[in-house]
Amino acid sequence: MIIRDGTLSGRPGIGMVAPFGASLHVSGRDAAALEAAIAPYRGRDDLDWKPSEPSLEDVFIDLMSKAQDNFK
Repeated sequence: MIIRDGTLSGRPGIGMVAPFGASLHVSGRDAAALEAAIAPYRGRDDLDWKPSEPSLEDVFIDLMSKAQDNFK
């Protein structure tokens, strides 16, 4: 699976990979860089890529991933 081996989350152009049920939300701030990052995976029959607008959950996950842990 893509998320387990980290091949998506480590690619330039991908800012966040987050599981949502049976799907993954893959996002980035630069549309061209994001498209280039996922291009090698577009031809796979076991993956279905659909563009979407970020949800409130996506924004929350992004903000929390950048937040400093006050308890460390």
